[in-house]
Formats: sequence, structure tokens, C-alpha cells
Amino acid sequence: MVRPDGEIGRGTAFIWDIVIRPEYRGRGYGHAALEAIEPLARALGYDAIRLHVFGDNDIARHLYRAAGYSETNVSMMKRLA
Repeated sequence: MVRPDGEIGRGTAFIWDIVIRPEYRGRGYGHAALEAIEPLARALGYDAIRLHVFGDNDIARHLYRAAGYSETNVSMMKRLA
């Protein structure tokens, strides 16, 4: 699911969710989905696409880096016993 991260045609589109069923992962569908979003975002006037990924989701982080996304911030947490 993609939605504006503000006014349509200004700023950034935000990817809220990408779901690839487990049995289809690792076949390039995630990368293809990311590529398919780019022309749509450009056509709507956006100059960037953002998304969130959890720090421990190494597979997704690798996918996003391979697709040209870069980390823009890092959240940290310490669990208390």
C-alpha cells in the first residue's frame, strides 16, 4: 500500500506495506514491486519514496538497499529485565 506523505504531487510518497507470501519470497517479486511503484510516484509528481523497516528484518533491509534505498534514521531500544 502506498499513500502520499503529504499533499499529492509534493514531497514524498510513503510505502505503508509490501506483502509477499512466504512461499514466493526470494523470487524477485519484492524488487519488482518496488520498481513498479517508482513510475507511479513520478507520474504523481513525487521526488522521493519513503518506507519503514524494522531493524531486525535483515532480509527486507537487504532488499531495500539493493533497490537503491538508504537508511535515513535509526531508532534504538533497550529491554529492561
